[in-house]
Order: sequence, then C-alpha cells, then structure tokens
Amino acid sequence: MIKNYLKVAFRNIRKQGFYALFNSLGIAMGIACSIVIYLIIQHQQSLDDFHKNAPEIFAVNEMRLTNGVSEYEFRSPLPLAAALKANSPLVTSAVRMYSTPAIAKQGDGVFNETIKLADDDFFKMFSFQLKEGDADALKDPSGMVLSYEAAKKYFGNSAALGKQLSIIFNDSLKRTFTVTAIAAPFPDNASFTFSLLTNIALLKELGKDETNWKLPAEASFIQLKSAGSKAQVASLLDKYVKEHNDADPDNKVQSFYLDNLKDVPKHGYYTRNPLAITSPPVAILILSILAFMVLCMACFNFTNYALSTSTTRFKEIGVRKVLGSSRKQLLLQFLGENLLISLIALGLAFLLTQFLFLPIANKIFDYQHISFNPFYNKGLIIFLLLLVVGIAVLSGLYPALRISGVNTIKVFKNKQNVKGNKTLTRTLMILQFGFSLCTIGASIITAENAEFLRHLDVGYQKDKILVLKADNESSFQFLKNTALKHPEVLSVAGSQDQIGRTGNQSSILKYENSQFSSDVMNVSPAYIDLLKLKIIAGRNFLTDSKNDIDHSIIVNKKLAGLMNLVKPVGKKVRLDGREYEIAGLVDDFNYEHFFKKIGPCVLKMNAANNNRVLSINVKNENSASLKNYLHTEWRKVMPDKPFEATFQEEVYDISYAESRRTKELLFSIAVLTIIISSIGLFAQLALNIAKRTKEIGTRKVLGASFFQITRLMTKELFFLIIFSAIIFLPLLFFGIKNLFDLSYPYHIPLNGGFLILTLGVMIAVALLTVGSLIYKSAIANPVKSLRTE
Repeated sequence: MIKNYLKVAFRNIRKQGFYALFNSLGIAMGIACSIVIYLIIQHQQSLDDFHKNAPEIFAVNEMRLTNGVSEYEFRSPLPLAAALKANSPLVTSAVRMYSTPAIAKQGDGVFNETIKLADDDFFKMFSFQLKEGDADALKDPSGMVLSYEAAKKYFGNSAALGKQLSIIFNDSLKRTFTVTAIAAPFPDNASFTFSLLTNIALLKELGKDETNWKLPAEASFIQLKSAGSKAQVASLLDKYVKEHNDADPDNKVQSFYLDNLKDVPKHGYYTRNPLAITSPPVAILILSILAFMVLCMACFNFTNYALSTSTTRFKEIGVRKVLGSSRKQLLLQFLGENLLISLIALGLAFLLTQFLFLPIANKIFDYQHISFNPFYNKGLIIFLLLLVVGIAVLSGLYPALRISGVNTIKVFKNKQNVKGNKTLTRTLMILQFGFSLCTIGASIITAENAEFLRHLDVGYQKDKILVLKADNESSFQFLKNTALKHPEVLSVAGSQDQIGRTGNQSSILKYENSQFSSDVMNVSPAYIDLLKLKIIAGRNFLTDSKNDIDHSIIVNKKLAGLMNLVKPVGKKVRLDGREYEIAGLVDDFNYEHFFKKIGPCVLKMNAANNNRVLSINVKNENSASLKNYLHTEWRKVMPDKPFEATFQEEVYDISYAESRRTKELLFSIAVLTIIISSIGLFAQLALNIAKRTKEIGTRKVLGASFFQITRLMTKELFFLIIFSAIIFLPLLFFGIKNLFDLSYPYHIPLNGGFLILTLGVMIAVALLTVGSLIYKSAIANPVKSLRTE
C-alpha cells in the first residue's frame, strides 16, 4: 500500500512539476528562515552553557538608586566576594575580575591591550579549556595566560609557553610576565573571554587596595555548594550593604543580589556596565514573529496549491472510492503526499541555509558566529521534525478533508466541486499580502531611521575631529604644537576625557537636601569651543583660571531639569565632597550610543598639565599626509606606544552598527516574504489562467480588448492588495511606533508617507510578478484558446 501511495505521490508531483517546484521552494525558504532564526535564538539561550559549574556560579551585583530610579549594575566592591567565601561554608570559591589598559611589547610589536586580572581559581570555576598549561596557571603572580589568538599574535607559530612578554601599565609601571598557559580557542557561546590574563595580586602594584570597599570589581563571581543554597547566601548580603555605604557614603547602594552565570548575558541589556550583553527579549520576540510570518506564507502557498489543483484529482478519488478505499485511507494518502513535499523542501532548505541564509545572517550579526550542524544538534533535529510534520498536517489537512469527502456519483456526472475554496484562497492571499506589506514597510522605515541616526544632531560638532591620546604632559604638548604646524589642521584642544568615551565616570552631586547621580567629564575651555557645545546660560571656563578648576562646573539641561532649576547659574552644589558653583548651562549633547537617553552630565575644568586627549579639527578627514605626519611625530615622543588616531564620530559606531543590523535584517526578511508571496501569486494566477483559458478566448472572440482582458485578470488582485492594506497598514503603523518608542529614544518622526510607499512597492511587485502571464494571456490567439478543451 505504501509503495502504491509513493508511486501515486511521485506521479502527481511530476504531473504538476512546475507548480510543485514553486511550492517546495516556498516551503524551503520558510524552513530555512526558521532554521536560521532558531539557531540565533538557540545561540542566545545557550551562552555559557559549556561551563560545567554554571548552575552553581553566581555573579554578585548591586542595585542602586539613580536619580530616583532603581538601577541594576553589574559590579560590586572588590572585598565582597572574598568576604562571602570567608564567612559562609556554602560558598566554595570566589573569583573577582578587574580590567586595566596596558601596552604589550614583544620584539618589534607594540600593541594596546586590555589586561584582565582574576583570582587564581579562575580556571577551576570556569570551564575554559587550556591548550597548554594547567588550571594552576594563575597562581604565579608573574605568570600570564594568553588566549589562542593572542599567542598567535605575539609569537606566531613558535612555542609561546615559557616565553616572556613585556607589559607597561599606566605609562610607568613596567613588568615582564612569563607565559604559563595558552587557552584553547573559546567556544562560540562564550559570553565573556580574555586576551591576556594574570593574577589579581597585580592590583597592589597598580596602587589599588583590594580591601577597599570603595573599589569596584569588573565582575565578582562565587560558586556555591549547590544551586539550591542561593537564597541562604543571598540573605547574607544585607549586612555588607552597610559596610559599603559606611565606607562610601557618597555612592550608596540599595542592595546586593545574586545573578546566575547563565542569566548574566540575558540580563545584560537591562544592567549598567554589563560584562556581557545579548539582544533584548523584544528582539528575540520579533525574530520569532518574523520566522512565523515567513513560514505561514509558505504554508498558505501550500494550502492554495492543494485547493487549486484539487479538481484535477476528482476522478482519481472517485475511482478509488468505487474500488473500496475509505476516507481515512484517502486522508493518509494526501497527508503522505504533503509530507513528501515537505521532506523535499527540507532538503532544499538545508542547501539554502548552508549556502545563502546563514552566511547572510552571520554577516548581519557580525558580533557572533552561528554554525549549522543539523546532525549534531539534537534540539534542531527535534525542531525540524516537528516543523516538517506540522507543515504537512496544518497546511494540508483542510484540503485533504475537503477533497477526500467528494461525492462519487457527482464526480462521474462532472457535477462535483469544492465549495468555499475561493473564499479560503482569498483569505490566505490577503494574509500573505498583509505579511508582505508589514515586512516591506518595516524595511522602508528602518532604512530611513538608520539614515536619520547617521545625521542626527548630537549637540556638538562630531565631524572632522581627529582624536589622539598622549601618555604624559610633555608628549601631549609636543603633539599639540606639531599638529598646529600642519596646513590641514584648523585648531587643537586638550582634555582629560573625550565625549563618548568617558569610562562612565559617575559621581554624586548634592544640592540642598537632594542628591543626583551624574556623569562627569574633565575638559578644557578650548575643548568646549572646538566641539561647539552650546552654552545657553552663564559662561565657558576661563583659561588658566585656578578658581574655575577648583570651584566651577558647567551642567547640562538634563541635570538642571532633575534639580528643578530654571536658572542654575550661580547655584552652589557639592560634587565628590567639594563645593562648586555652577558657572554655565550647556545644551544637552549625546555622549553615548543612540539607544540610551541623554543623561545628567557635569563638565569640570581640567588643569592644563592633566590634558592627555588631543582633539584636532581638520579640513579633510581622509588626509593621508596628515596621518603620516602625526604618526612620524608620534614616534619621536612615544616610540613604545602604538599610534592610534580615531575620529570623534566613531564613538557612535555601536549605534550605527545596531541600526545597520536592524535595517539589513528587515530588508532580508522583506525580500524573502516578497519572493514567497510572488511564488504563490504566480502559481495561483497561472492555475487560474489555465482554468479560464476557454473563457478568455470566448471574450476575445466577442470583442474584448487587451485592456479589458487585463482588467479582468487584475481586478481581483488589486482588490486583495487594497483590502489587505486597509487591515494591515494601520497595524504596521502602530506596531512600528511602539517598537521605535521602546527601542530608540531618538528616532525618525513617523507619518503616513512610508505607508503609501509600502503600498506602491507591493502593487509594483505584484504587477511585475504576474505581468508576463497576464500579457501572454491577453494577446493569445483565441482560436488556440478555444481548442484547449
């Protein structure tokens, strides 16, 4: 029986080869899209799963009240983790991490690096594999562990173990480390890694007291005897809140809390200073919805195809019923054929995933690498089995029920038809057009928004500002003087901080009986002038004014608003335990990425001898002669430091990259939905024309013109598109508005213009898809049309 079913199934597929191929291709695209999005979500959910002790490892974080709002922060005082280990038998291990910038030298190579410091239990707590060396590699304070990539970078293909590496910290402390271990390449699902790692005992040499409750660790992890003891250990944290707040009364915390290692990247989006970050839950939800929409469109094509071709199988069904086939057997046959088509589509989906969809996804999400190994991914195998069976059953069950229920007598009298087909087909086409309209519209508006962010007024001049960082006062002054001699340089200003790269220097500002958390930047008067920050009240700092250095600050509008000060100039405040007078009010400027609202900010005047950052206003950003000139001069005063010149606009690279990813993702999905809906529309119209060939010929014989035939064939198409637009475009507008308001503090103003453009694109795509079919049908010889019977 099964052999016979397969024979009939292949015969029908071969008979309707053109339409079956289109149908399978549409389903394959839907499955491939689902595979890629499943892999992306699986990757996000599996971060840090490779750590064997992950269920028992918890980060110790803090919660603080920031301007009246409770805020999660991924940090805690350096002594806290060690105190928990010392005072609780439930804590078996504690590892703190701390990062510091440095310069690494090996032979002629000089590189800027971020050195990570950690306790010596690091490799016992975390399951990072070592290619060479052992888990005790960090016990030697003079030892250093290199990542696999860092070992290649510094020592090439030669053996790195036992070799020495020179590191310069803070431009003065020079240390030579021995390579005690080399890490194996990190797993793709590692949320945090390292390049150069050494013992945290180095903090003492860096002038840091690890018993100081004011000093925060980059990360503090504890390992418990069991995950179930989390609540008991968490109850011990309250007593350390007072210890921290007594030591640092200007920077109090509300509480400390524990976060499991596997949840750290998931919560990173909502946490300040996260160690690792993934996409927000809303992004995962949107990806899932997009995959569902694409898959539904492919299934709609499947259902429409089955309904449209059902009349060609009435006699086959009638004969089978006369010969004794039950309805159950017919249902199994039709569902088996659907399953066969789904399996063929699955094979095509594997090819599309491997060679098209996944490379595009990895290019869009360039911060992670997703691999496709279907036979080694149990979760994916189960997902695909359920998906294929689901597609076969859900998209084919209704046509199978309707077709298998035909009346045998009516079949042989040629009076059988399947009522309700047209209504269902129209409904599915409306849904298809609606989904396509949504993805096309979303793609259009996100592309416009990406361009809007690219040219967003950030409150200062960010173009044509070249930034260098000197290591001391003399090198700064030398570079400043030499830069001014170059004809491409318009002006130079110095500062300690660079807007957009302040390192989150947050301080507590007190006014009367209230206190506020604010970011602080140390700048010179010339820096404010060079970047054209808008002073809207008061004045700029006075050059070389000792009084302004010690007692004056400038605040932004956001901070003045939080303080409820309409006229803040002249008001006295306390900052970091010292009294200051507000000398000026500056308009708000964006000093972080565009996905974060402008926060309260204080500008402090930097002493001239503390200037390290050179901001150079240039005529031409692409001047090779200027960069070569500065590089040559740099080598004269800082031969041991790598030359790094960046442009001020690069601080927004994270914003530009994120908006680019969103734009490219939605554009790819839009193209996919257009292709799938076009496949369905083309196949549907081709079948419809084939059924109406004699009608079209008759109309032409009776005098119907080319335009009348064209109108006849496109009338329903336009009706379906307009009807779907009436339903879906308002939903799209409100959905995009809410999404933008949730994700972008600053975004393009929304109006109905992009909806009209979306509808125009959809109509154009539909006409291009079916234009050739309609044209051939309208100009066909009616004599040939009337002979088709």
